[in-house]
Amino acid sequence: MEELGINLVQIISYVVIFLLLYYFTRRFVKRVLDNIEKRKNIIEEGIHNAAKAQELKEEKLKEAEEEKKEILRKAFIESEDILAKAKSQAESILEKAKTEKEIVLSNAKKEIENLKNQATLEGLNRANEIIALAMQKAFEGVQLSDADHARIIQQALEKIRK
Repeated sequence: MEELGINLVQIISYVVIFLLLYYFTRRFVKRVLDNIEKRKNIIEEGIHNAAKAQELKEEKLKEAEEEKKEILRKAFIESEDILAKAKSQAESILEKAKTEKEIVLSNAKKEIENLKNQATLEGLNRANEIIALAMQKAFEGVQLSDADHARIIQQALEKIRK
């Protein structure tokens, strides 16, 4: 083979060097490629988990928003009920107060009327007594019949009433 310009020792040494280079390269490069593959898988898994987390976050936000709306709706209904009850109680209290006011006013008017009538009767009785005394003094020596006596008292009372 030397005649062809091929050196067999050189070819074998090149093949051995190539195989050694291939072996070491494959051994070290495989580790680097495996690490790269692991990192790639970790990154892909992280991206996938981030996407899942984003979906979960959006889902939780929707649930929270719906729950918030439900709570607000219930609070609004409850506030309307409380307001209606308060309004009803206020109206009831006002009606009760009006009724009590009317009763008190009616009782006061009756009391005033009774006091007025009592005062009038006392005044008339006192006037009768005064008239009777005045007539006794005025007619001390004169004899009047009971009918005349009653008529004179009646006329005096009518003048006082006017």
